[in-house]
Amino acid sequence: DYTQTGEMYSIALGAYDVFYSLQWESFPLISVRGDDVNAAGDQFPLIETDEFRYDRSFWMYNSTWLNFYSDIISFHAAMEEIEKYREFAPNPAEADQYIAEIKVLRAFELFQLSRLWGDLIIPTSSETFELYDKPIENREVVWQHISDQMDEAIPDLPSVNPNQRTDIPGGITQYTALAVKAMANLELKNYSEVAASTGQIISSGVFELEPDYYNLFKIPGKLNSENLLELQYSDFGQG
Repeated sequence: DYTQTGEMYSIALGAYDVFYSLQWESFPLISVRGDDVNAAGDQFPLIETDEFRYDRSFWMYNSTWLNFYSDIISFHAAMEEIEKYREFAPNPAEADQYIAEIKVLRAFELFQLSRLWGDLIIPTSSETFELYDKPIENREVVWQHISDQMDEAIPDLPSVNPNQRTDIPGGITQYTALAVKAMANLELKNYSEVAASTGQIISSGVFELEPDYYNLFKIPGKLNSENLLELQYSDFGQG
């Protein structure tokens, strides 16, 4: 019943749950594309991945590909459902915000895929059969698509630190979208756009660096004023 517009919130939470349920094996694989990882110990396939040498039999590739694409399709399904409620919403801007938040989640995962594989299929709906007819876009097109999507999302997002959100603590804000836009433009070597996006984050005044780096990886780091995007977990009180 799409007149029950309060259900949009539940759909938005469902999208976050999909994001927060990111499978463990995706993390070490996407980490080899970051500056924080320059060695993979005895994990030869990860060492090879760091050098852009891919063994198609390595199970993590298939798993990570399926993990992210499954999430992206789910994000499209959530956005499509919220759009159906929007027609009846007393405050359509609420629907716009939820859709914008999910766009950022989708863009972040698409960005991780592009850093691993470069050229990609860009899904545009939840209908998976459409993927058979879509072209494989080169990585520059993927990154520009991500940047453009963030330009669409930013006006509909709150301009606060994610830890200042009370409805979804740690949820997406304008600054999360600006960070994703900056990362995409960094890959495009569009440095002026990177500087403009990161400059807006810094000049907002709502972020500050954690003085004790160690805390970022412990409970005090949760909803830290330094963080632009977190995956929220709970031990349900069973520490």
